Amino acid sequence: MLNIYKESLEAEGCFTREYPTVFKSASEVIPGNIPEKMRLLMTATELTVFAGHLRKPIMWHGSTIPVNMISFLVGGSGCVDNTTEYLTRTGWKTIDSYTAGEEVLSWDSEFNSEFVVPDAYVVNNAKTLTRYNTPFMDMCLSDNHNMALLSPKRTTPLCKMTSAEFKAGHLNTVKGSSLKLPFNISYPSNTAGIKMTDAEIRLFIAYVADGTKTAVKNQVRIRVKKEYKKRRLRKLLTEVYGNYKESSYPSEPDYSYFFFKP
Repeated sequence: MLNIYKESLEAEGCFTREYPTVFKSASEVIPGNIPEKMRLLMTATELTVFAGHLRKPIMWHGSTIPVNMISFLVGGSGCVDNTTEYLTRTGWKTIDSYTAGEEVLSWDSEFNSEFVVPDAYVVNNAKTLTRYNTPFMDMCLSDNHNMALLSPKRTTPLCKMTSAEFKAGHLNTVKGSSLKLPFNISYPSNTAGIKMTDAEIRLFIAYVADGTKTAVKNQVRIRVKKEYKKRRLRKLLTEVYGNYKESSYPSEPDYSYFFFKP
């Protein structure tokens, strides 16, 4: 499909050229001097294709892209399974029930978040899916899924790698990988029109950051250590549900556990 698009550009007199190093590193942040008019033009299997006319030459991973050249930045984000959930303005939904034009919560490398309309909704087949399951999260990813991870002490920017790379590193160390998923993001910047109260949204974010499901049907648990988080959770749970249980245990005297049924 990419070749067909290139041929159509060349038929119109546009000079095109491929840059393998660009393709390989397309999951990196797009340089700021690429024009804002650059748009997502098409989606093919495991390929997201960008094209645009550059106002001035740029260096991109060792390759110089000239002025007025059509550039293709290619990279797929990979698959998740169809039960993966995402947050909309009206609550959580599974990804297989996505509706065209629906806004979803998105976050950036600075951990700012907002509701946006996705550029595309892509359905692909994956030969292999790996399930990553801990007390705090459960997700199923294809090997070419792009992951953004944090170092244990957050001393470095987001680490970007594929699921296959993370899995290999995790299995090749005695204690497993020390990289973490970034759960703590800012409150959404554009909440107008959301059919949820501010307290409900903040409680959802607290659950994503520190919560997990329990063995009791429909019950969730949020485990926190910092006092300000405990005070905030008591206030939010009282406002949203009114009924919840708070517990602490001798083995972890500094932590409080909050149990409730959404």
